[in-house]
Amino acid sequence: MTRVYDYFKLLFQMYKIFFKATLLISVVVVALTPLEALAPVLGVQAGQRLVDQLSAQQPYGYFFCLWTLATVLTQVLPVVGTNFQGMLTDKLTGFIKLSFCVTMIQAKVRSYWMRRRYLCIGVQAIANISVQLFKILVVLS
Repeated sequence: MTRVYDYFKLLFQMYKIFFKATLLISVVVVALTPLEALAPVLGVQAGQRLVDQLSAQQPYGYFFCLWTLATVLTQVLPVVGTNFQGMLTDKLTGFIKLSFCVTMIQAKVRSYWMRRRYLCIGVQAIANISVQLFKILVVLS
């Protein structure tokens, strides 16, 4: 049972990192995933109803439009979803690299600061400037 708990704990930690990296793209990916799964089901259901309406010689315009929409969504949503997943991967990779670099810079500053206490103000200012410049470069790239 602890393995299941640890799995979900890690899963939710990863979700936090996703949403921290880029909220909008994460929400779009989460919203598109069930739509990608439901579009083919909707297409099959609408197609079945369309055939039923045609065989009964009843008006079929609504089901034809629904079937057409579902077919288009079945073709378009995987492409759009893959595009957004790629963007999420790029943003997530950049966010992890940025977090790692910031942590390393702060660790180096702390280490240097401990060795050279008399330079504390200057080193801290330089570290803050370099972290801000690094963040700006990552955002611009």
